Amino acid sequence: MRHVILFMRAKPWQSDQEETLLEQLRKLCKENQEGLNQTKMSLERLEQAVADKKDKIGEHEERIGKLEERVGKDEDNIQRKLKRQKKKTENGQQRTN
Repeated sequence: MRHVILFMRAKPWQSDQEETLLEQLRKLCKENQEGLNQTKMSLERLEQAVADKKDKIGEHEERIGKLEERVGKDEDNIQRKLKRQKKKTENGQQRTN
């Protein structure tokens, strides 16, 4: 990019029209570079946001896994309690007969 700018420096024999054109080209080059810098910064922010979201998703998945384990254990406990109650009920009915 620097070589283009150096090449575009005004020469004593250039006309005003040529100088104006070169000045416009310099301005466009500068605007293009600024746009590129803004795009890079936006991309960096976007990449950071994506990384943050991935971390959060990982945390949530871990939490869900732990909660699923707890629910599974609770379901097992409930089934065991229901079986015990059923046995007690059956034993109580047999005694009354």
